[in-house]
Amino acid sequence: MERQPRGCRRSLLSLVGIVGAIILCVGGTTLGLDGACVADVAPRMVFYPGAKVVSENYTFFREFGMGETGIVLHSDDDPEKVRSWYAVTISDILKQRGSAGTFGAVKWVVQASDDGKGSDIALYSKCAT
Repeated sequence: MERQPRGCRRSLLSLVGIVGAIILCVGGTTLGLDGACVADVAPRMVFYPGAKVVSENYTFFREFGMGETGIVLHSDDDPEKVRSWYAVTISDILKQRGSAGTFGAVKWVVQASDDGKGSDIALYSKCAT
């Protein structure tokens, strides 16, 4: 008695199932990491009170998530006053959280505006890259 060959249909369904499982695993992991980045980075990316957003960009799904986020702010306040505020505020946040973060790095830089009126504030984060 001759054995009947298995149909392409069954093989194709198996292939689609395997590819689907891989996409779900990779997608789920990516979204989980992105959420962990937001939870870790967002509380440390504080905006100076009254500062206006000059520019904002991010390299992945959303700001503060996986990848890099860059935000430039402008304040009419003196750079030393802004630096002092950031030093105290970030220190308080780190004391409350009990760590410097586990997933993402956050940096901030304050300098005098090019026009000499106020401060330009650059906030930068990099997470899970």
